[in-house]
Parts: sequence; C-alpha cells; structure tokens
Amino acid sequence: MRVLALAWLALGMVTATPAVADWQYTKWGMTPEQVIKAAHSKSRQITRLVERQQGAAEDAGRVGQKALLSGEWSSGRFEFEVHFFFNPRRKLASVELTLANSEDEHVLANELTKRYGVPEDSGSVAGEFHRWRTQTEEIWFFGTIGAGFPTRVVYAPRHSADNSGL
Repeated sequence: MRVLALAWLALGMVTATPAVADWQYTKWGMTPEQVIKAAHSKSRQITRLVERQQGAAEDAGRVGQKALLSGEWSSGRFEFEVHFFFNPRRKLASVELTLANSEDEHVLANELTKRYGVPEDSGSVAGEFHRWRTQTEEIWFFGTIGAGFPTRVVYAPRHSADNSGL
C-alpha cells in the first residue's frame, strides 16, 4: 500500500504534456477566479481554498508575486498546504506546496528524485535544497528538518505567463 501511495505521488504531483506543463488542474497564466473555478471542479483534490484579500508577502525567489489563494491538498501519504502565487497582472506564476508533516521530508525528496531524476542543482544552506528542470518547468525542493522552516516544493514554468523567458 505504501508503494502505491508513493507511486501516486510520483505520478500525481505534476500533470505535464510535451508542449505545456501545469500544476494539477491549473494552467500557468490563469487568473485567481479561474483557479477557484478549476479547484471547485476538482473538490476531492483541494479543500478550503480561500482568497486572500491582501496577498501574502512576496517570497524572495518570486519577486513581484503574491500568494492570493491558499488551500489544502493531499497526494497519497502526503498532506500539503498549497499557495497559488500570481504576478502583478494576476496571472498564475507559481505554486508552492508546504508539507504538513516534516517527518516525511526525505521520503518526499526521494519521490521527486524518482520522478525527475538527479537534481540539476543541490546544496545545503539552513537545510537542503534541490532543483530539477524539465523542458517546461522548474521544481524546487526546500528541506529544512531541524532548521525551523517548513518543507516546501515550488512548481513554476520555465517561461512566464506572457511567454517571455525567465
């Protein structure tokens, strides 16, 4: 059963086609309203999706982006808080998953490695990080057991919503 749950994560974390990669039921460049509509049609996958009035403070790695939507999402044994980050034009620019149980951090990192192969970049600064790049997206893993920060996975397109390179 555990292997099945982990396989579900490996297959379900990202839905990709050869031409375009998106996160689950969303498409890069969607508005918050479109993400809400898509989430409600997939209500079994995400719960408690809320719109933030002000938007969360921007993350240093996502200059100009604000988390305007948040919710809960699960895949196999993993439970996440999911944050949808939008650019100043209110277009979906990245998705951040925060792992609810940090004890699953190494299992999650291993599953991402099985899915995407050897990370292009890895390192350790107040925890470990890994970065994978596919033809269409970047996936970042930030593991922080013992560092006091949450374990996160960030998905983003390799090109912005207006199709200009990053």
